[in-house]
Amino acid sequence: MKNHRITKIGLIIPDITLIKDYQISIINSLKKNKTYKIKLIKTNLNTKRKENRLLFFFERKFQKRKKIILPNNVKYINQARFFSIDKIIDYKDKDIDIFINLLGFKLPYNLKNNTKPFWEINYGLNNNLNYPISFDDLIFQRPYSCISISEACKGKYREVIKGKFNLRNYALLHEEFVLEKTAVLLIKALYLFSKKKLNYKKILPRKNKKSNISIFNIFNYYKKNYLRKISSIYKTWKIFYLKNKKDIKLNGNKFIKHKANEYFADPFIYKFKSKIFIFFESFNKNQGKGNISYVDLSNDEKKNQLIKKNYHLSYPFIFNFKKQIYLSPETAQAKELQIWKCIKFPDKWKVYKKVFKNQSTADPTFFLDREKKLWLFINKSIDKFNDHNSELYIYEVKNNFKDFIPHKLNPVIIDCTMARNAGNLFYYKSKLIKPCQVNIYGEYGFGLQLIEIKKLSLDEFVYKKIKLYKKIHHMSYTEDYIAWDKSF
Repeated sequence: MKNHRITKIGLIIPDITLIKDYQISIINSLKKNKTYKIKLIKTNLNTKRKENRLLFFFERKFQKRKKIILPNNVKYINQARFFSIDKIIDYKDKDIDIFINLLGFKLPYNLKNNTKPFWEINYGLNNNLNYPISFDDLIFQRPYSCISISEACKGKYREVIKGKFNLRNYALLHEEFVLEKTAVLLIKALYLFSKKKLNYKKILPRKNKKSNISIFNIFNYYKKNYLRKISSIYKTWKIFYLKNKKDIKLNGNKFIKHKANEYFADPFIYKFKSKIFIFFESFNKNQGKGNISYVDLSNDEKKNQLIKKNYHLSYPFIFNFKKQIYLSPETAQAKELQIWKCIKFPDKWKVYKKVFKNQSTADPTFFLDREKKLWLFINKSIDKFNDHNSELYIYEVKNNFKDFIPHKLNPVIIDCTMARNAGNLFYYKSKLIKPCQVNIYGEYGFGLQLIEIKKLSLDEFVYKKIKLYKKIHHMSYTEDYIAWDKSF
């Protein structure tokens, strides 16, 4: 049996009285993984965040409830060893391969002469200790917040990995959200580090920039979040469709009508014999949840309800596989992925498989490539926000939906500008195209980004951006018709 290389990590953590949920989550994830051996470290660092929490007193109600630290975690964390900063810089022993700063802020020391790789986790453009993390992204209305991991070692500075995450309205909530996202980025970076597959980028030594947040900026922040008239929590989406003229122009004016208390979204076109159907999410605003419906385009005035549950349903991905018709809707609230099999088209279906149980998943998108390999593109969340807009996972599906083989680079995308699925993959002029949601400026469904997939295997995923549409967050492309939804 092949022996796996063990990566030995020196994890610098705060005192247990200051430790947060995301730090506990990272510690537990690394402890469970047999390819890592971690050593918890405390240091002689007196710096701590001096945020003016009175400015954000009213926002405390929006924060997620902090989890209780279990006794075994308390005991483990209290066993952390003390290292001085000088000792970290000069450390040469073989029991640590890499140091990682998990304090939540940058160390105020120059580590250019350290002998072991030292990773800093950077939040946004600055790390001002007087305000919540990434507060300047909200103040200056940037499209998203960035988390990057940088490495200092033997006089060299390199960027290890970077992720982009959508904004939350409130400063304390957004700080908590961004910190939660540290886990998925760090775990992927460590996996690539252990496999020696990191794609480093040379950078200059990082210096914290002054955020220059003024009283005027603070006033505008309060005005936007507390004094403005609150609009409806639901966007209104309409489904448009047109005959495919062998291009990707989403400019038709035919749409499926809906009532005032509902909207239609997530259309998927399916051709059965000579008829064209659209399966879609029908969202009831009074109930606050979606159901799955369909319409025959020969009579688009008649909508037919297909699946209704006591939890939200959307994204009815319909596809053929081995002469059978399947439908896999989003069932994130049920904490599972359901695959339905058609008994009699279009209105008789049964649940065929339930997979990814007790996991938070969304927008399942199956794709059968030209080599007859079946792939699943899916959005998953490992954080307490159940955010599905930031990470994309890929699996190869085998043995009639029994085995889901994970891509070696999962999550293959950590980027809110193109991670979330937005419809079926399709070939256009011999190029493989994938629609992706753009979720930025604190908005869901800001736009639709098309990417071209250039390489797809369990070892590789190579793509490039090709076209952006605003106010559209989903499309379905077939040889006969194109459908999309648009916000109003």
